[in-house]
Amino acid sequence: MPLRMNLIANVDANFGIGKNNDLPWHLPKEYAHFVRETTKTLDQNKKNAVILGRKCWESVPAKFRPLKDRINVVVSRTMEPKISDDFVVSNDFEDALRLLAEDERFKNRIETIWNVGGTEIYKLGLEHPWMHKLVLTKMDTDFGCDIKFPDVNWEQFEKNSDFSDEKLEEMDKISKKMVTYKICSYTKKGSENI
Repeated sequence: MPLRMNLIANVDANFGIGKNNDLPWHLPKEYAHFVRETTKTLDQNKKNAVILGRKCWESVPAKFRPLKDRINVVVSRTMEPKISDDFVVSNDFEDALRLLAEDERFKNRIETIWNVGGTEIYKLGLEHPWMHKLVLTKMDTDFGCDIKFPDVNWEQFEKNSDFSDEKLEEMDKISKKMVTYKICSYTKKGSENI
């Protein structure tokens, strides 16, 4: 079966995903959801890959890079290309995906590719034939973001029941305010056949 790509993002009330190349919120339980989703596999012998842009990569604190228990793939025109067992730097999104699908080092080890942003990488993922699921944490708060999630053609997606519709609440460690959110998952129509 060919690889599938899922997108995962946490968006504020105006679909903002970042401010000044950083996350303007810190929600540990929501982040634990991100880690759980991007690391869990059905096949214990496989790993997931996370694909992200350079700015997104640089926004991850150095002590947490690479994201553990996942194959990290950074798309960058300025970083030096690199390929090792669990870390890839590629200057092209399509080349990076092709490498994961075809290269002997990766093709039998990867279960799912998780697209974790930022905006340009999300945009490429939403338009890609491997696009399968879109997992969004939707917050009720406006964080005044200057980086936005790309526009989604919602007619191509249908909501699924991966998560309950219940509202969750958590203290933001930065603003010290309670933030309400819910986790929603959408399947791209026709992607079950990938």
